[in-house]
Amino acid sequence: MNIMNEPTASVPKHRILIVDDEPFVVRALATQLAAQLRDQSVAVDAYTDAGVALERAAQIVYDVAISDYRMRPIDGIEFLRRLRAIQPRCVRMMLSATHEMSTVVKAVNDAGVFKYLPKPWPRDLASMFHDAIARHAADADEHLLAGESPSFGDP
Repeated sequence: MNIMNEPTASVPKHRILIVDDEPFVVRALATQLAAQLRDQSVAVDAYTDAGVALERAAQIVYDVAISDYRMRPIDGIEFLRRLRAIQPRCVRMMLSATHEMSTVVKAVNDAGVFKYLPKPWPRDLASMFHDAIARHAADADEHLLAGESPSFGDP
């Protein structure tokens, strides 16, 4: 189920994907992020079902994705690992209440997580997403300099 898709007057400059199996968390995170980025051309898609989010990611290019760690039927690491296979250039972030170092290491190693955000998340989400969007732009520049295609399905 798509909880929120912020409509924009034109094609958004950036797209953010949020996935958490708790509707309240998805709504709160998407609302806060959309409010903090309202002056920019950003679309926020938020889902409570990781499978549906992956189907959508096969159709729409995302610059940044954030996923909760503890979800069902697949956890956030598995979701972000699968997303990485679909969109290797999407910058991936993990949100979790757990502070176990082994979880953080697994997220970085298995899913290429750029940032690990604690729950409750920081008030200033916009700065974290600006960092992720800057990372996405830098990665795109590197690929273009290397003569690679900018399409999202290319590794």
